[in-house]
Amino acid sequence: MTIKFTEDSFSDKTNSAIKNTVLSADSMELRFKVNQLIAERRRTTDGREFTQSTLAELTGIRKGDISKYCNNKFRPTINLSHLFAMMIALRVSDISEILEVRLPSEEKTKFIKQSAEWKQEGTMPSELNRLLKQNIKLITEENRERQQR
Repeated sequence: MTIKFTEDSFSDKTNSAIKNTVLSADSMELRFKVNQLIAERRRTTDGREFTQSTLAELTGIRKGDISKYCNNKFRPTINLSHLFAMMIALRVSDISEILEVRLPSEEKTKFIKQSAEWKQEGTMPSELNRLLKQNIKLITEENRERQQR
């Protein structure tokens, strides 16, 4: 599932700095590998087929939600208790076995380059420094508005 965040992607409770940070990136591809993991597990110890329904029973997650994860039709937010429950139930020890995040190649290249420069030089990339200043301003404004209420 390719996710391109817009203003409508966020709940009313999401602060402006989070929105600003997420909206600064291009689209990302987020894919759950739950279907693949279920297929690899095949059977329960009593011989039943291991299915989405079995995973729902094992985790307590609604069948409809399991189906959304299997078909990559979930909302842009991830319920961490669902993620951890599925990791436990499927005996997944590394998050990359169940969830894959891919950036567009240009963005990935930029992130890798800027990360290496940041580590080597010890100085935040100028693009992030601008984002930091914007977010500090947004947070300050939101705090001021909250105090005035």
